[in-house]
Amino acid sequence: MNFTNDNNAKRYLELLEIKSSNPDSISLLEIVNTLSEICSIDFLAEHKSFNEGFISAKNRIRNKLVLRYEDFIAGNTQDLNDYLGTNVVPSVALPKKLSIISRTKSQGEWLNWCTQSDLDFFPRTFANFNHVFEYDFSLLGNEPDKIISYDKSVGYITRCITDYRRRYKLPDYDGTIRIGKEGELFDQAERLFQSKKFRQAEQILRQVIQNNPALPGFYLFLSRLLERQGHFQDAINEASNAIHIDQENSYAHILIAELYCKTHKAEKALTHAEQAISLTGTQAPAYIQLAHALSQLNRLDEAIAQIKIAIALDPENPFPISFLADLHLKQRNATDAARIMRTAIAQKPDFPRFHFQLSRALEQSGQIKAARDALKTALEFDKDNEHYQAFMEKLSAHED
Repeated sequence: MNFTNDNNAKRYLELLEIKSSNPDSISLLEIVNTLSEICSIDFLAEHKSFNEGFISAKNRIRNKLVLRYEDFIAGNTQDLNDYLGTNVVPSVALPKKLSIISRTKSQGEWLNWCTQSDLDFFPRTFANFNHVFEYDFSLLGNEPDKIISYDKSVGYITRCITDYRRRYKLPDYDGTIRIGKEGELFDQAERLFQSKKFRQAEQILRQVIQNNPALPGFYLFLSRLLERQGHFQDAINEASNAIHIDQENSYAHILIAELYCKTHKAEKALTHAEQAISLTGTQAPAYIQLAHALSQLNRLDEAIAQIKIAIALDPENPFPISFLADLHLKQRNATDAARIMRTAIAQKPDFPRFHFQLSRALEQSGQIKAARDALKTALEFDKDNEHYQAFMEKLSAHED
């Protein structure tokens, strides 16, 4: 989703904010069309194709039972029990750390999202699917008090946006709908952050926090601004303020762990990384920081195990893959480091750090000419990188 742009995030969250406060205020179709525009994807066409796949699958397995998800979580399993000839008691309780999406455990809540105009559009558009799987739109309007959970609409999308932006080290978007003077100030601080004017952004953000002291996202943004200025302890203090407001804020623990790693306080970093993992075991950055802390403590086998979890959780992120090579090099295991980097380069040949890490592995194994060639490729992609330039000087001092 194209939510790296604050205007896109704000636009979509504003719709959900209005919808959750008044389910009849905006049609579901308007929300879907807005999301399609933001993401440059025709979601209606995508769902039609997806639904036809379900219908085709059901036609191929006529003698099998199809149990709807909402029936299972609502405990409506009589058809399943009849089919199996036994008594199945559904259990959907999940460990807290695995609960990425809040579950309503209720049947038919989807009806609360539909307005009368949706009743005209969706049954006609998805007539085949509704007929096969018996979604009864006639129930629409029979609920006198429609409720759409804020946590499962605005809250869920906010968490998705935050996950995405933190993965790519972008400033946090706290999910609040920023209107008026305070919103303008916050937006100004974000623009200054992007322009690397960190001190000016900090001054403005402190004004915002003074009038909005209870939003943890503001403190996390302030922490990042202080970190960029080299004020690590102040940054830790501000991230800790976010935890005081929200004790289950895993992102705050991840940020504090990162800051402690940067100041070489590995034991403290370890504590916060483990705390983040205990809150949610599905965030790759938590395992990355845990691996960094373990590496600083020279617990390299453990660090490798943790970074592999991070890679499994976020396989498209090149940075934990590069760090895995780092760890093998620290173990003087150039063979595995080179193998990992060659595989990574085959999948992402334009990422310069992979070529740099391959060069380091080849240098460690004594293949100086091959190391130079790999490093030249890295410099082609990032010619101004001082680390790459310094390593080239080191390689040039070697005799072939």
